[in-house]
Amino acid sequence: MQELLLHCRPGFEGEAAAELQELAAAQGVAGYAVTREGTALVRFVCPEEGEAELLMRRLDFQSLIFVRQWALG
Repeated sequence: MQELLLHCRPGFEGEAAAELQELAAAQGVAGYAVTREGTALVRFVCPEEGEAELLMRRLDFQSLIFVRQWALG
């Protein structure tokens, strides 16, 4: 799997995307966020196979400020 699907409050897609981008980079995981304003969703796409799972194991999603729920896609 190469994607994470994140749920946030509507209007905070950009903040959630930036937060995850920063944390992924700190873990050495490349990726980019796909957002659309007002949808309350962020797709984080990792170009390398298996890196989404790596983030799922390494990040403490409970501590994220803007993200409310997450899933592998």
